[in-house]
Amino acid sequence: MKPSTLLPLLPLASLTTADTPCSLTKNPGILNAIGKFCQNQGLVVPSAYAGKGMGGAYDGGSVQISGTPPQWVPQEYCMAQFRGMCGNGRRERRFGRGGCQTWKIHYPTERKAGWGGKKMGGQPAPGKPKGGGPESVTVNL
Repeated sequence: MKPSTLLPLLPLASLTTADTPCSLTKNPGILNAIGKFCQNQGLVVPSAYAGKGMGGAYDGGSVQISGTPPQWVPQEYCMAQFRGMCGNGRRERRFGRGGCQTWKIHYPTERKAGWGGKKMGGQPAPGKPKGGGPESVTVNL
């Protein structure tokens, strides 16, 4: 693994025990997505960037924020709030003035079951049928 790939994960090292819902061993993609997403110093909600969110590089998890009126989200708040959600296994939480922002973590199992195996942007996941229907697998022994 390249050092540049691990760089976004360094601030999350305190959440990597095996018994937490979101750990490097269980959901490396979530931790990667949080690190990459929160690197944006100009994060404003709502925006195309915040609404699209960021997918993790390893297991298909993702994070995103939606809401209105427009508010800037400082990097330290982004990291702290997503890390808190992740460490407690939360999927959704409201932040911002008056709770006007909805912060979401899409864990990999939810993406497969709830999103038909599709990645962010509506593209089918590699190896998945376009309709998200049943798959048949042939195994030659």
